[in-house]
Amino acid sequence: MKRSLRELWNRIPLTRKSLSLALLFGLTLWWLLDGMVLGLSRLQHWLAALAIIVLFTVLNRLNARRIEQLRARVEAFIQTELRGSPSALRKGDQIADLERRFGELTAGVVHGRDALRRNYELQAHLEQLEVLQTVTERLGIGVLSLKAGHAVPVNNIMRRLANECGGIEHFGGLEGGGGRLELVCQGRHQRIFDLNSLE
Repeated sequence: MKRSLRELWNRIPLTRKSLSLALLFGLTLWWLLDGMVLGLSRLQHWLAALAIIVLFTVLNRLNARRIEQLRARVEAFIQTELRGSPSALRKGDQIADLERRFGELTAGVVHGRDALRRNYELQAHLEQLEVLQTVTERLGIGVLSLKAGHAVPVNNIMRRLANECGGIEHFGGLEGGGGRLELVCQGRHQRIFDLNSLE
């Protein structure tokens, strides 16, 4: 019941609510002035009440216009900067709709921040891999990766060693955490490889 009243209240445009409150306030003022002895005529009471109603209506309309402008700026920001599409404009209370728009804006900013963080972490990881690959190439260290139980060469040194020693499958002993591997390579030379895991 409480929620349905709030939803009903939020469906009423701010200008209508403001006008209703201004009318209520003006009529209350007229009633109070009418009950007091101030030497004012009934016409003057009505004019005072009408002036208050008009003043409140104008002020509330100006506020509603500023809220509309703010809502339009938030919507434009969501579309241009966050490249999202804001939800459809709802008829009713502009403040309730603005609150919803700010929720969308906040969610978009959080999503963008998280995407930037992931992108930065990925970029840092790629730079580390590039440095590692450069160092292993210069030192003549072969690097391989195990994917689904199969050895895959990662750098040129490992590709060359695999070709010289009869294929990459001989280097699959890394699963046990490393160790020593003796292979007969091209020219019937026996070579000893130390296998180490980077994990």
